[in-house]
Amino acid sequence: MRAGPLFAASAVVLTDGVTKSLAAAMLPATPVMLTPWIGLVHYRNDGLFLGTSSFAVVAPLYWIVLPVAIFWLLRRAVTTRSAAVRWSFALAAGGAAGNLLSRLGGGVVDYLTFPVSSDGMWLIFNLADLALVAGGLLATSVFVAGKLRAAKSSASIP
Repeated sequence: MRAGPLFAASAVVLTDGVTKSLAAAMLPATPVMLTPWIGLVHYRNDGLFLGTSSFAVVAPLYWIVLPVAIFWLLRRAVTTRSAAVRWSFALAAGGAAGNLLSRLGGGVVDYLTFPVSSDGMWLIFNLADLALVAGGLLATSVFVAGKLRAAKSSASIP
């Protein structure tokens, strides 16, 4: 069994919890811009991923599917042969577990923000969301690279 991915997933959960607590305690409800494109803000997210949907609509499914998905991701993170896939699953599991634990505590705190349009639309997210996206992007890039390699090798066979 490989302990590295489990450690990484645990580190995501722990760091996510600490940063959410600090954001809730120290950040204002209006964005404090660090650069023109990223800022910090305290926002309580009652929706889902990146505040995209009403949590109440999917809550029953959330409490059943998410723990199963986290277990599956962690199991795959320690059993798969590909290091990149192990790390992608570990990041995704850590992010999902971080937000699940926050939801159990009453709600998810988002604190990283950046403007996406000139009319005031903002994306607001946290470390768990970032880990989920990074894990998904890494898994997707590994999958696409594998398909490209397979296509290239089958094209070179006469």
